Amino acid sequence: MRATEHMDEVTAHYRVLVDISSTNELLLLARTTRGRVGSLESDLYVAGADGADPRPIYSYSGGFHGAQFSPEGDYILVTTYAPSQDGQSEQVAVVLLNIKANIPPRLLARKTTTDTDRTFFISLGSAFLRKGSDKELVVVADVGLSSTALSIFDPLSPASALARVTVDGTPYRLFRADSFDSDGSIVLVWQTRPSSISSAGCGRVMVLDVAVRGEAQLYSFGQAAQQVLTGAWLREHHLLYSSYSLSTEVRQPRRYFMNSVPLADIGSEWATGKTIYDATVPASQPYSLPVSVNWYLGSGPLSYITNGSLRVRTFDARGASDTGIDLPLESGVTQIYQVPAPNTLALR
Repeated sequence: MRATEHMDEVTAHYRVLVDISSTNELLLLARTTRGRVGSLESDLYVAGADGADPRPIYSYSGGFHGAQFSPEGDYILVTTYAPSQDGQSEQVAVVLLNIKANIPPRLLARKTTTDTDRTFFISLGSAFLRKGSDKELVVVADVGLSSTALSIFDPLSPASALARVTVDGTPYRLFRADSFDSDGSIVLVWQTRPSSISSAGCGRVMVLDVAVRGEAQLYSFGQAAQQVLTGAWLREHHLLYSSYSLSTEVRQPRRYFMNSVPLADIGSEWATGKTIYDATVPASQPYSLPVSVNWYLGSGPLSYITNGSLRVRTFDARGASDTGIDLPLESGVTQIYQVPAPNTLALR
């Protein structure tokens, strides 16, 4: 039997392919069935890359909102839900599974939600974080209508959180700001959720710095109105974040920005992002980072294209009149194809 035919048979039996490990060696499969009285019964399985030899790893009387492998493939995070009998509420939980050791599942968080207190997005979700080259952590977000609790766990000792912080508002998007010269800390960046879709860009930028020993510091700063975050990075003692301008006009061209703020300024009353690159794209392109936004962010300065010229510039511009160092590299360049991933944390 060919591999594709075997996979069709496997996914037809197990219903859902939930995730694929980073090495492409393991598949995470889910199957959910309904009992005679309408109750949900769900099972998770780990299988080889071709779907062969599925192994049951977790069963639950309810459903799955999501599940994901850790970067190294040793752990799985599962978000479950169980509706109440009257259908007016549901219990949501985040569970950590160790699939390489004979250890019972570990409950990281649990809450009960109703129709009146559910947010636009998830109410309880989680994601893996990579800390350095060989360390994995877990972030759990308990999202409410007016505040959000973020907790950081070590999978090796998940009995208690390494760090926990509660902030006003709820995240609109959550990013892991990666760094080429990290000191081992983890920096999470997000924008507070708007009160309405039309005001999505008005939320403050929130920065959570979780140090090597687990201490957490929370900062925030304002940004230009009607801008929505699309990514965040750490470079040369600066926080860089990309954004696009929000418009209520469907056919109006959109502007994309790369902004820079010194890490030393974050938390001060004068902290604000300085735009170091911007581009306008046609309204016909989708709301994603389009290929015509020509910039690249490696370990050094920002590279970008303007008017057919490839240029490079530093991040240390201060004030409206300061442009930092901005130098031409080569003319006749029309496209940069390697746009870095925005490091969005998919809370599931």
